[in-house]
Amino acid sequence: MSRRKKIFLGTGLCLFAAFAALWCFRIPLVSTAARRVLRRNGFPDASFTLARLSTGGVRVRDVSLGADASLADAEIRFNLSDLLRLHRLEHIAISGLCVRAVATAEGRILLPLVERFPRGGGKETKPSPEKPSAHPTVVSCVVKDCTFALQNEAGGDLLAVNAFAELLQNQDTKYHVQTFVSCGNLCSVSLSGQVDSQKRDGEIFPRVSVPDVQLALDRLAAIPAAKIPPLPVSVSNLAVDVQGRIRFDAGNAEEPLHASLQATLQNLCEIFLPAQNASFRLQSAKVEVDGTPSLLRASFQTGLAGVRWNNVLDASDVQRMLTLRGSLDWAWTAESQQLHAAVSSSLPGRAAAKILPRVVPFVPRFFSDGGTLHGEVSLSQPKSTGRWNGKVDVKTAVNRSSLPLKQGMLGAQAVSIEGSLSLADSRLESLDTRILLNGITFFGKNLAVHATADATLHSLPPFTTAEGRFTGSFKEAHTAPLAPFGFPDGALPFNGQLCMETGGVWKLQADMPETALAFTNGSVRAHGVAGASVRATYSAEQPETTRAAAEFHVTNVFARVDAPAGPPTAVLSNLCFSLPVNWNTAEGLSVADDHSLRWDALAVNGLSVVPDAFRLANTSNELSLVSRLRVEGSTLAAETSARIPLTDPMSATVHVAVAESELANDDPVMRFALAKLPKAEASIRLATDVDLTFYGKHPIVRGKIRLLDGSFAQEEMRVEGITADIPFLKGVSFRTLGRPFLAFTNAVAGKIQFQNGRAEFQVTPEEFFLEKAEIGWCDGTLASTCFHFNFRDPAGKVTFFADKVNLGQLMSSCMPIHGKMDGALYGRIPIGIEKGKLRLYDGFLYSTPGKGGSLKITDPDDMGILLSSAGIAGDVKGPLSKALSDMDFSVLKLDLLPAHSFSGDSTLRITITGKSNYADWPAPVNLQLNINGPLEAMLNMGLQLGGKGGAHD
Repeated sequence: MSRRKKIFLGTGLCLFAAFAALWCFRIPLVSTAARRVLRRNGFPDASFTLARLSTGGVRVRDVSLGADASLADAEIRFNLSDLLRLHRLEHIAISGLCVRAVATAEGRILLPLVERFPRGGGKETKPSPEKPSAHPTVVSCVVKDCTFALQNEAGGDLLAVNAFAELLQNQDTKYHVQTFVSCGNLCSVSLSGQVDSQKRDGEIFPRVSVPDVQLALDRLAAIPAAKIPPLPVSVSNLAVDVQGRIRFDAGNAEEPLHASLQATLQNLCEIFLPAQNASFRLQSAKVEVDGTPSLLRASFQTGLAGVRWNNVLDASDVQRMLTLRGSLDWAWTAESQQLHAAVSSSLPGRAAAKILPRVVPFVPRFFSDGGTLHGEVSLSQPKSTGRWNGKVDVKTAVNRSSLPLKQGMLGAQAVSIEGSLSLADSRLESLDTRILLNGITFFGKNLAVHATADATLHSLPPFTTAEGRFTGSFKEAHTAPLAPFGFPDGALPFNGQLCMETGGVWKLQADMPETALAFTNGSVRAHGVAGASVRATYSAEQPETTRAAAEFHVTNVFARVDAPAGPPTAVLSNLCFSLPVNWNTAEGLSVADDHSLRWDALAVNGLSVVPDAFRLANTSNELSLVSRLRVEGSTLAAETSARIPLTDPMSATVHVAVAESELANDDPVMRFALAKLPKAEASIRLATDVDLTFYGKHPIVRGKIRLLDGSFAQEEMRVEGITADIPFLKGVSFRTLGRPFLAFTNAVAGKIQFQNGRAEFQVTPEEFFLEKAEIGWCDGTLASTCFHFNFRDPAGKVTFFADKVNLGQLMSSCMPIHGKMDGALYGRIPIGIEKGKLRLYDGFLYSTPGKGGSLKITDPDDMGILLSSAGIAGDVKGPLSKALSDMDFSVLKLDLLPAHSFSGDSTLRITITGKSNYADWPAPVNLQLNINGPLEAMLNMGLQLGGKGGAHD
C-alpha cells in the first residue's frame, strides 16, 4: 500500500472516530453548549434535560428558566429528508408550559422572561427578496397543560389561564383545529373546526362559557391593565353560554363570511341599571344572531320573573314567569337599508298601558292587567338622505286587559290598535288611529256588561287632542249570566261621539235606542222592551276621577215557564222596571230614588201568587230587597230578603223562608200536590229555609225542608205521624246534605201493620242511596242494608233483616190461622227492583235456634186450609191438621222461593220439626209444606181467607 493511501485511510479513520465520539457524546455536548448560550443571554439559572436528539426528532424535559418560565416536556418529530427538502415537521408536542406575568400598579403587564433577554447589540436580519423564506408546515401539533399566571408586584395571584390546543392535518392543506382555554372558575373558551390554508376557507365552532359574569367582571376590574371602565350595569347570579358557527370563504366576493351565534343566559339572575332605576329578573334568556355582510337576522326569547324600568314599566311584583320574544331583519345595499322588527310579550297589561301611549298616542291606559303585546315595524331609509321616509304602520294587540277599580273591574278581552303614521324627513305629518275593542267588560264578580266597540280617531301634530266617532253593540247586560238573552241580530247596538282634550281627558256620549229584548233558557221565556243612555268622562292621567251617568228602563215584560205538556207552570204579566244610576271611581255605583218595579199578575202552576209587601232600598252602595209573597186562599207564604252590593252584585245573598204552615187537606197547595191522586187525603205542617249565593257565575242554593205531623191515606193504605228533615244543596247539580231522614209512627196496608219506621238516605240527580232503614213489625224490627238505586239504570236489591218478629202476629196477619202461637222469628227478606218492578228474592224466617215455641190453633180447620194449599189431602189430612194445631216445635222455618220470572209460580216452603200434643198422633212431627202459586196471591192469602178473626199472643 502506498504511503498516500495510508495517509488517506488514517485520516478517514480519525474522522470516523471523531464523528462517532461526537455522536455518542452529542447530548452532553449540545446540553453544555446550550447552557453557555443561555448564560450569555441572561439565564444563568436555566436548567433542562435533553432526553433525545436524533435524526428523527428532539425531546427536552424539565426546562426551567428560574421562576419566570418552566416547561415539563417538549418534543419535535420529523423526517430529516422532509425537513430539509419540504420544510415539514411531523409532530410538535408541548406540555406543562408555565409562564409568569406581572401586573404593575401603573396598568402595565410585564413578562419577566422577556425582560431578561439582552436588548440591542444584534443586527436585525431581513429576508432576501430574491429568496423568500419558506414557511415550515406542521402535520400535527399538540399543546396541553399550559398555564399563564398573572401576579401583582407583591407576588399575589391575580389570574391563572390554562390552555390546550391541537392542530391536525387531515389532507395536504386542510387542518382540524381544536383549542380550549380555561380561566379557573371565571370563564372557558373552546374552539373547534376545520380550515384550508390554501383556499383560505373553513368552518369554526366557538363556545364561551362564563359561570358567574359579575365575578368575572370584578376579577378583571381588579387588574389595572385590563382598563375596564365603570360599567352602568351590575348583575347577580348570571351565567352566560355562547355557541356559534363561523363559515368563511375568501374566494367568495359576495358572501365571504357567514356567522351564527347563540347566547344563552342561565340561572335565575338579576340585572341592575342604577342610572335608569331599572332591573330585570331573568328566569332564562336566549339570543340568536345569524348574518352576512349584507343581511343581519337576530331573534331573542326571554323568561322574565320581574322587570322594572324607571316609571314606565313595573312588573317586579309579578310571581309568574313572563315571556318576551323578538326578531330583527336588517338588510342593506349600496342605495338603502331596510329594517323589519317584531316583538311579542306576555308582559302584564298594566305595563303595556304605559308603553302603548308612547308608541301610538291616544291609546287609553285602562287596559292594564294581564295580556300579551305584539308589535311590528317596517322601515326603509335611502342612504342619499339619511332620513326615514314613507309610512309606518303599527299594529298592536292586547288580550285580556283590565283595570282593577275600587268598585269593580273595567277592561276588555281583546284590544286591537292600528296606527298609520305618515313620515317625511323622519317627522310625523298626521296620525290616524283605529281602536277595536272586543269583550269590553265592567264587572264586579258577575255583575257584567259586555260590549264591543270600534273607534276611529284623527289627529295632527303636536298630537295633544283628537276627535272621532265610535259604534258598537252590547252582547250581554245582566246581573246573573245563567241564560242567554236574545237581541235583534244578536246584540244591542249603540253609537256615539268621543273626543280627547288637552290633558288626556276623554268625553263620551253614547245612546242605545229602545230595542226589543228576549230571554230564553229551556222552558223559561220572556220578552220586553229596553233602552239606555250613557254620559261618561275619563282621564287617562287620573283614572280615579272617572264618572258616568246612565238610565236604563225595561217595560212591558211578559214571562212564562212552559211545562213539558199542558199549560205553562208560571206566567208573569206586564212587568215594568226603571233604574237611573250614577257611577264614579270614588263612590262606586248608586241608584237614584225614582226607580220603580211592578207587575200585574203572577200565576205559578195554577196558583195565584199575590205580593203582600215589596221594598227596594239603596244604602251604602248596596241594594236591599224585602218582599212577601203568598198563595191566594192558602196559609202558605214566603218571605224573601236580598242583599245586593252594587260594587259586586254576584256576591249577593238571598234568603227565602216559609214559616211553619198548616196545610190541611182542602188547602189549594195540598190539593195541587195531590192532583194525580184524587182519592188521597193528606195534611201536614211545612217549613222551609233557603239561602241563595253565587260562586263565580253559578248560583248556589242551600236549604232545608221540614215536615211535621203529616198524615196520608188512600184506599186500604194509611200512614200517620209523618216527619222529615231534608237539607239540600243545588249548585251545578242537586244533592242532599247531612243525614236526611223520613219517619212515621204508624202505617197500615190491609192487615199488615208497621210502627215507628225511619229511613236515612241521600239523593242526587243520578241516584238514590238508602243509608239505613228500620221499621217496627210484629213486635220486632226490620232493618235494611245499604241500597243504591241509579235512576238511569233502575235495578238493585236491598235486604231487610228480621229480628224478634212475633210468630203469632205474623201468622195471624199473613195466613188464615188464629190461636195462640209462641216464638220469635229471625231471618232476611230481600227486595229488589228489576225492569221497573218490585221483586222478592230468596228469603227466609226461622225460629230461635235451641228454643223453639208452641202452636195452639183455635180451629184445626184453619190448618186444614193451609194443608190443602200445600196439596195434602186424603185420610191423613184430618189427623195431621189436629196434630199441627197443638204442638211444641223446635224448628219452624219459612222459606220464600220466588219465581224466576214475574209470570211464574213462587214457592212458600214451611218446615216444622217438633212434637205434637195431640194424643192420637204419637209420632214426632217433621213436616215440610210447599205452597205454590202466584206470589201476589201468596202474599194476600191472609187478606182473602183470614176473615174469622181470633186472639193471638
